[in-house]
Amino acid sequence: MKQIATCSSILRARTHPNTTSKELTNMQIRPHTGSSHPISQDLSDRVRSVISTYLDLPRELVVEEASLSHDLGADSLEITEMVMVFEEEFGFKIDDNAADRFLTVGDIIRHLHHLAGVQN
Repeated sequence: MKQIATCSSILRARTHPNTTSKELTNMQIRPHTGSSHPISQDLSDRVRSVISTYLDLPRELVVEEASLSHDLGADSLEITEMVMVFEEEFGFKIDDNAADRFLTVGDIIRHLHHLAGVQN
């Protein structure tokens, strides 16, 4: 039986030392239900929240100008895994060529805004 989970609970499970790959595979992501914030701000906040949770960093370090690798310490595998989380969280397919150009938090936010058709 699949467990219903939010992306943040999957990220927490992923970083917990006792969570197995099989347990992560059996989790089913529940789509975001929205909020009262404008979509542009909500999307930006959700991206920063995923990155903060995934990399186990304080939220205030995850700013648009922050380099994923240099400032936040993400390696290429972590960036690839976060791209997969963003695809699930937002319901967009992120092209590999576009994902390869994600150098900063802002790059991710701008690309997802573009896919959502949001003017930022």
